[in-house]
Amino acid sequence: MQILEIGKPMAAANRCTRLIVAALCWVLVLVLATTPLKAQQAGPKDTAFLLTEHIYPFAAAVNAQPSVRTTLARYKPLRKIARARNKLLQKDLKTGQLEKAIRDMEPSPEDVRTIIQSLVRLNNDNPEMATFVEQLRTTQVYTWSAGDPDSAFLRKMVENLTSGMAYAAHVYLFGEKPTYGKIDAISIDLKTPEIRAVLSDSLRRWLKNESADLFYDMPLKTALTALQMNGRTEAIWYDPLTEGMNAAPVAAIKNTDFSNYIYSAILVPGLGPEKSGIRLTEGGKARCRMAAREFEKGEAPFLIVSGGHVHPNKTPYCEAVEMKKYMVDSLHMNESSILIEPYARHTTTNLRNATRLIQLTGMPLDKAVLIVTDESQSSYINKGMRKTSLRDLGYTPYEQLKILSATHTVFTLNSKSSLVNPLDPLDP
Repeated sequence: MQILEIGKPMAAANRCTRLIVAALCWVLVLVLATTPLKAQQAGPKDTAFLLTEHIYPFAAAVNAQPSVRTTLARYKPLRKIARARNKLLQKDLKTGQLEKAIRDMEPSPEDVRTIIQSLVRLNNDNPEMATFVEQLRTTQVYTWSAGDPDSAFLRKMVENLTSGMAYAAHVYLFGEKPTYGKIDAISIDLKTPEIRAVLSDSLRRWLKNESADLFYDMPLKTALTALQMNGRTEAIWYDPLTEGMNAAPVAAIKNTDFSNYIYSAILVPGLGPEKSGIRLTEGGKARCRMAAREFEKGEAPFLIVSGGHVHPNKTPYCEAVEMKKYMVDSLHMNESSILIEPYARHTTTNLRNATRLIQLTGMPLDKAVLIVTDESQSSYINKGMRKTSLRDLGYTPYEQLKILSATHTVFTLNSKSSLVNPLDPLDP
C-alpha cells in the first residue's frame, strides 16, 4: 500500500516533467519557426542568430544581405537541390519517418559538388556575389590559405558548412559520439514523444517558409535546434567578449605601450575538476600562483586565463572566470591586468582562443605569448599537442614553440587561429 501511495505522486511528477519539457520545446519551435531570418535582419540578436554567427558564419553573412539571399534562393541549380530535399522531407514526415527526414536534409556528395560549382559560377558571373565572397574572405573565418583561388576557397567553405551542420544533427539528435564524449555529449532522447513532436512540427513549419528555398536553410535550423534543445549554447555565453569581466583590461590595452614588454601576455590554461560542485581545482590555483609570480617580473602587461565550462560535463563553473576571481580575490592582483578567455575546452584551443582574443582586443600580433602551466601540460604542449591539433583543427595554433623551462613555453601566433571549426560547435 505504501508503495502505491508513493508511486502515484511519482507518476504525477513524471507527467508534470514531461509536460514542462514539451511546453519548453514548443516555445523553442515557435521562436525558431516563425522569426528566424527576418528577426536576424532587423531585430535584436537572439540565440539562433548568435550561434549562426559563431558556428556557421557563411549562413550569417548571407542572411545579413537580402540581395545575396535572394540570388542564392533563386539560382536554379541551388533551388533545385532545396526543393528536391523539401519534397522528400514532406514524404518522410507524412509517413512518420522523422529520423529519415533529418538525414534526408543533408546534402548528398553530389549535392555538395553542385553547391560548390554553383557558388563558383555565381562568383565569376555576378559582381555582387564576387564582392560578397571577397568580404567573406577578409573576415578570415574561412582562411585556410591566403593564396587559395576563389574556387578552392568556396570548396573548402562549403565543405566546412555542410559537414558542420551535419555534425550537430548527428551528435545532438542521433547521439553519435562526439570527438570528446565525456564533455560534449547529448542530453535528449530522440525517441521521446515530446521531442519527436517538436522536431516534426518544426520541420513542417520551416517547409512553409520562403527561406526553405535556400540550400542551407533546413539543415541550419535543424543544427541550431539540436544545439538549443540540448542546452549546448556555450559558444555564445560570454559575448561580447570585450565587455563584462574583460571591460577593464580591454580599456587598459588602449593605453599600453607594448614595446616596453617582451611578451604581449602570459597565458594560463585552466584545469577543470572531474567532480561536480568544485569551482577551481588545487591544480588550477597552483597554475594561477605560478603565473602571478611570473607576472611580477614585468615581462608582460597582461595575463590571459583560459578555459570554458568543461569538466565535468555541463558544469556551471567556467575555468577562466574562477581563475580570475581567485587571482583578484586571493592573490590580490589588479583585475584590469587579467583577461578571461572563457570558451576553450582543450589545450589546443587555449592557444587558439588566446590568439583570437589578442586579435579582438587590439594587442600586437607580432609579439610572442608566454605560457605558464604545470610540467605535465607543458610537456604535452611541446611534445604531443601537434598531433592533436592537426587532427582537431587542421593546423597548429602556433607558428613556433620555444621551451624556456619545464613550466614555461613561448609561442608565436598563427593567423589560421581565426578559422571557424563547426565540428566543435561548443567552441568553434
